[in-house]
Amino acid sequence: MIMRITIKISVGFALLAQLIFKSGLLFAQDPELLKKLEQYPDSLELHQEFIEQAKSNMDTLISQYEKLREKFPASPTIPYTLGKALFYRSHPEARRWLEYALEADSNQAEVYMLYGIDAGRWGDYQLGTVYLAKASEMEPENPDYAFYEANSYGMYDQATYTEKMNAVTRDFAGDGTAAKALYWLADKETDTLKKIAYYRELSERYPIGEFSFARSGMSDYFDVLVDSDLEAAEALAKRIWEQHADSAWLPRLRGAQKLLRSEGLLKSGRTDEAIDSLSVAVASSISAISRRAVLLKADAFASQGEQRRSMDVLKMFFLANPDIVVYEKTESLGVSVGMDRQQVKDFIKSALLKEAPAATDLRGTSYIDHQPIKLSDFRGKTILLTFWFPTCGPCHAEFPHFEAVLQKMKGQHEIAYIGVNIVHDQDDYVMPFIKKGSTSFIPMKDSPDERGNLIAEAAPTNYLIDKDGRIVFRDFLINDKNRGLLELMIWLVG
Repeated sequence: MIMRITIKISVGFALLAQLIFKSGLLFAQDPELLKKLEQYPDSLELHQEFIEQAKSNMDTLISQYEKLREKFPASPTIPYTLGKALFYRSHPEARRWLEYALEADSNQAEVYMLYGIDAGRWGDYQLGTVYLAKASEMEPENPDYAFYEANSYGMYDQATYTEKMNAVTRDFAGDGTAAKALYWLADKETDTLKKIAYYRELSERYPIGEFSFARSGMSDYFDVLVDSDLEAAEALAKRIWEQHADSAWLPRLRGAQKLLRSEGLLKSGRTDEAIDSLSVAVASSISAISRRAVLLKADAFASQGEQRRSMDVLKMFFLANPDIVVYEKTESLGVSVGMDRQQVKDFIKSALLKEAPAATDLRGTSYIDHQPIKLSDFRGKTILLTFWFPTCGPCHAEFPHFEAVLQKMKGQHEIAYIGVNIVHDQDDYVMPFIKKGSTSFIPMKDSPDERGNLIAEAAPTNYLIDKDGRIVFRDFLINDKNRGLLELMIWLVG
């Protein structure tokens, strides 16, 4: 399951906030509270109340804490409370204040954890692991510290990631953190049998009524079983529906039952009935059901000697839901009727281009040299455009897959890779992140109200634009399970 973070920015609210900020109303400082804070500089309760008063006026708050730190240089509480507040507000100044906190007191496991996570925002993943390991070493009984340390390896060392995550599932068995570790082990695993084993363990050890990651994991488990063991998928959906009466599982149960019935009809030679049944299943809101149904429907038409009709069914599905297996099935059917690989590509590409609108000529400035930049500057190249922001975890997780594909296709296609930061409050993170070499995109700062049809209400949001400036693919996510999809899409667009 890929988790996406939606950000909606109201221009009117932003202007109002600026007006209030300039008038000084956002931070109506209580002189009595400040007096108490100076009297008791290590009171966490007073710091929390003082920071709460600041609301979003971080610049004024930081200035005030600079004065407090000058007055009480030995206090670890002053930099700790501000550093933590800035961290949870995704503010670039968090790093400096967390460093101050460790200078004042190096025995703060929580600060090591916060600093380690923040290091990833700057693209310094290995430094992050060092600090997270320190937190875990200081408090080995803390499941969160163990999890964050293990998870940090996922950006650059898959073998150690798997080893450490498995250790979390053993060392903290029964805890929600162990359920979370099992979920992510299953999610990142590419071997189907190992993936199923992780999900089965998650199902057996962690009731979905008590553990949120078990509940999310069962949805993904069902999707895997739809492709690999349809009867097991039906049994899972039936058990969860009967035990929990969760309305989200009724369409899964009915979808699995319809697929099983359709398979039975196909085996008994009742092809027309199977096609009618599958036409309903293709429209399912459950993507795994819909995908399996369209593949079976294509098989049904092919069994009647209607390979071209099979290809049309698959093509229509692919246009709305790009998928490697669906494309490979289309290619196989094409070969069976005498088409070569290029002809199948043209068959799909012509349909894609028929629906492809011209992309808005997005304009902005480069973070590198602050020069104007626009999409039309890259006309003649395929454009991979990603909208992201520095503290977006799913964005960071996607970058290595983009890099692997772009490196593999280097020299085969001319590709412009552009990353647009959609949270300008995090601008200070961008260039340090780029300099760490975690991504090779051209970092661009744009104006949200000028994006036109390049809508980006969530991060990451990705577009693939052809050399003539047309949007061919949009809203796709690339992960461990479908890295080849990006390669396929670039090949189709090129």
